[in-house]
Amino acid sequence: MINQVKSVNLHQFREVIVKSDFIFLLAIILVAGCLGERSENFEGELTDIKAPDSSDTITDTGYRTPIETAICGLSKYEWIEPDKLGIVTRIEELPEYSLSKEAIKSLLKDYAGADFIEIKYDVRVLRFRYKTQNKGVETEATSTFGVPVPPEGEEIKSPAVLWLHGTTGFMDNCAPGRTEEGAYPMVLMATQGMIAVGPDYIGLSSFGEPSTVKHPYLGIEATAIASLDALKGGISLIKRLKLPVTFDNRVILWGGSQGGHAVFASELMAPYYAPQYNFIAAIALIPPTNLIDAAREALLRFGNDTVTLAAVMIELSRWYEIFNRMSYVIRNDEPSKPLDTLTNLMDTRCGTGDSQYKIDSPDDLYTEEFIENVTNNNWKDFEDIKCILRENSPDFTYIKRKSDTPFLFVLSENDELVNTPVERQSFTRLCNMGYKMKYLECAGASHTQGAAWSVKEQFEWLKDRLNNVGMTGVCQINEPVRCSGTK
Repeated sequence: MINQVKSVNLHQFREVIVKSDFIFLLAIILVAGCLGERSENFEGELTDIKAPDSSDTITDTGYRTPIETAICGLSKYEWIEPDKLGIVTRIEELPEYSLSKEAIKSLLKDYAGADFIEIKYDVRVLRFRYKTQNKGVETEATSTFGVPVPPEGEEIKSPAVLWLHGTTGFMDNCAPGRTEEGAYPMVLMATQGMIAVGPDYIGLSSFGEPSTVKHPYLGIEATAIASLDALKGGISLIKRLKLPVTFDNRVILWGGSQGGHAVFASELMAPYYAPQYNFIAAIALIPPTNLIDAAREALLRFGNDTVTLAAVMIELSRWYEIFNRMSYVIRNDEPSKPLDTLTNLMDTRCGTGDSQYKIDSPDDLYTEEFIENVTNNNWKDFEDIKCILRENSPDFTYIKRKSDTPFLFVLSENDELVNTPVERQSFTRLCNMGYKMKYLECAGASHTQGAAWSVKEQFEWLKDRLNNVGMTGVCQINEPVRCSGTK
């Protein structure tokens, strides 16, 4: 069952999305204490140091985009050759998050259930700007970076984790790299001996110049390209900073909610855009993979997902250049003008405000024609909207999957944001498409709880992938179980 929501204040729009999304376990643990002793196993700091200028003029080298780009009404464009991107242009040290393993152990010691995490290394955390692209046009994005710091005189070989964050907002001020939400996952991954890269995504710049493009919320191509370029940039820092760590070319994709969708997007696009890496595991937590059926369910009754759907369509319609169509989908009548109000909120703030206008049914937010058509599975007159939802659904997109990465697919039984019955069906469909996935559904869990309560299971599953242990129970949907971290 989906938890019902009585009403949402119009200015609570962004808060509904963000607070219902995934905040990683370590943020919960560390925010309760004081940041401890810093790691001192590295020399010097890089505070706002600009990288050498490596901006070669991009010319036509004969490279051609390996997927179709003229979809959902877009004019055809070609990607910039990936080898010319992922270049780090600026670095900023984050000393407040560079911690010794003793400090991390101290912070964790009173946390029940944290004994499954062995704190192995000091960690160093920074953030960087890098070159990426959006519809074939060069832009810059930002990412957080964490690396293990071995004892002096030692060197280690490490896999990399591409950590893909959940919803934090739709503008630069909402970028997770500005807060502990971007840094703490880097701390956790790095102390396990893994190189950690946490992209903010396009349109969410955490430092430096403001973004030049809007955040393409739940967009497969834009999300994957920015994430894979961040991975390349993060890996390049190891050599550039002369760190005693060697990247072993293994990559783990890991993320929750919006980040779970980004896991699927990045894994799907990697053979086309970053074939040089060995993707050995993908952990997709509470992911929205079927946007079409989720849209129908969000319009049949009122819930948090009713509001989230509007955010998805606003941002995707802007990326596909059909925002003018949104007035036929989202109401914009006086006095509240929902479409204008919501778009402005997404563009200008990450907090909430006051409003007399309440949303307590889909009719308050969407046009009558859109609700009637979609709930009856009739997309007539809305085929363009269906197209952008379809092409950003991993189980419906036209992009052919060429990889074979094993997945852990985690759902929450009582998810109020991502529709669990829809995702169960999507799991089966994805398996039929050739995905090899392990299913886990946390009993009694809300949206965020399923991701947090299953952290032990996530690490155990990953340990087996790192040790080349065969995966059992592939593509079997099981009944909800009590996950290890259940409160």
